[in-house]
Amino acid sequence: GEDEAKRLDNEEAEHTQSLPKMERALVYVDDSPNGRLAARLAGLFAARQQVLATVIDANGQKEKANGKKKEKGAEEAPSSEHLAEAARAGAEQPKAAEQLVTLRPAPGESALQREIARGYDIAFVGLEHPFDPASRQFEHRLQELVDSFDGPVAIAVNGAGAAGPA
Repeated sequence: GEDEAKRLDNEEAEHTQSLPKMERALVYVDDSPNGRLAARLAGLFAARQQVLATVIDANGQKEKANGKKKEKGAEEAPSSEHLAEAARAGAEQPKAAEQLVTLRPAPGESALQREIARGYDIAFVGLEHPFDPASRQFEHRLQELVDSFDGPVAIAVNGAGAAGPA
């Protein structure tokens, strides 16, 4: 039918676009400069593309592994706030941008794998130390994400130079 032909044409057009239609973004960040940069980029992406963004706080997993909690300064907002701020800045309707951001707690080591299994189109990653200096490879958690994720993965490095307002 005509509707089916139109749908197939749209699907074919999406495959030739540099940025195909995406619906969900996974944002795996900590409160480091890299995490803030990745969160801001994910927020701008979510607002522009009208993509739902789910934030997993990498600090929660690291604290559980180390058995200690990092104290945050008053000026350090959680990465989910940086993402929401960037989404509001990049959205035509700032109030609608708030609905695009979801924060999920990360209890336990398997939280990231459980979240990946829910199906995401793109992942934004911002970790304080994305590379293991001894092996010159991705840090263990990041390597697991890259190995198990089917879509594109954007990894922020050298985020300290991107400090400032969104």
